[in-house]
Amino acid sequence: MRFLMLTGLVAALATAPQIVSAQPPGGRIPGTRGGGRMSAEDRAQLDRRFRERLAAIVQKRLGLSDDQTRRLSDVNQKYESKRMDLVASERDTRIALRGSSTIHRQPIRTT
Repeated sequence: MRFLMLTGLVAALATAPQIVSAQPPGGRIPGTRGGGRMSAEDRAQLDRRFRERLAAIVQKRLGLSDDQTRRLSDVNQKYESKRMDLVASERDTRIALRGSSTIHRQPIRTT
């Protein structure tokens, strides 16, 4: 059971960048400066705060020491670029599949 919980929390840590970087359509975020767009500085600060809070939750739920939490963070950072490449590839594949499925969907004519 503890392994499943750890796996889920590691996955949550791994998806943190997508959660933080997600914006509503048009990129407008209420309460942000600069005409409603989030600046790179604000985004970086939000990302950092999110990661810190998530790490604290993981540490508390799993009963990890500060050293164990740091090592988990190190492992996540080690695989971050590979994971982001995989996420981008998956996104591109989904977009390609959507595009190909709409091309082949033509109404059947009965005459």
